[in-house]
Amino acid sequence: MSNNLELSKDATIEEVANTIIHYMKENSLSYSSMAKHLNWNRSTLSQFVTFKYQGNNDALRIKAIEFFNMNIELPETPDELFVETAQSKSVFTVCRFAQRKGLLALLIGPAGVGKTTALEAYARSNSQTIMVTAFPGIPPVCMLKRITAKLKYESGGDDATMIDNLINRLKGKNILLIIDEGHYVKLNILEQIRHIQDMTGVGIVLSGNFGLHEQMKGKEQVKYAHLSSRAAMKVRIDGSPIRDELVKMMEKRELPTDRVSVDFMIKKAEKPGHFRILRNISELATEIAGLEGVPVAISHLREAEKLIME
Repeated sequence: MSNNLELSKDATIEEVANTIIHYMKENSLSYSSMAKHLNWNRSTLSQFVTFKYQGNNDALRIKAIEFFNMNIELPETPDELFVETAQSKSVFTVCRFAQRKGLLALLIGPAGVGKTTALEAYARSNSQTIMVTAFPGIPPVCMLKRITAKLKYESGGDDATMIDNLINRLKGKNILLIIDEGHYVKLNILEQIRHIQDMTGVGIVLSGNFGLHEQMKGKEQVKYAHLSSRAAMKVRIDGSPIRDELVKMMEKRELPTDRVSVDFMIKKAEKPGHFRILRNISELATEIAGLEGVPVAISHLREAEKLIME
């Protein structure tokens, strides 16, 4: 799904409003969903497309044109298994803050607590979000190419040329750049990202495990001081889901929600990397039950527990 409808920069408010309505119909989007894509309030969107908005309509017109002309590769249909939790709400808050204020935010937490899942959910609900994932030893050119790919354009040349092209593409836009697995990103790449943020005013969320925090606050903190001092928000994500949240997760995965089954999963949620453990047990139990042609039961959960490594 792409948001590229080639709206003219001189498009009228009426033309923009009609384009928004057409886009909502084509992609089966509600007002709430479309408002998230535009980073507007739902009431603002409703009033704008019905020509009842009392604020600066021209400013909204320009923002909507930028949205349709940015040509970002939009997220696919949201994962129906995602359940909003207290932890994911914290992730959303960080993302919204960074995007609306055009600031750098750090999201720190151990592996397996659901940071990536929540970030992906935010990206799916807000299409002015670019999310890229780092890996061990990722070179600068690869990171830059991953970002340009999300913007659906190709940029050749050296790092400096690619950075200049990115700045021209992003400057003044209401974009959020999420970099997941940020602990794998070397200082020279982070400095490039910081420069892009300085020159464009886009929001950036750098997400990683405690290794990222150690880089900035440990023995090498002097090297990272310039970057760390720019982080307007530093948030730690490591809590476990509460019982009601876990029940909702289990219901979406069609797992049994009797007391014994929920108690079993609650104990798993208390372990490090709980989100990944819960997901693995859920998926494996579903496979086992599927082979037997029966609904998932506590016996399948226990069998799956024995097969996975925690």
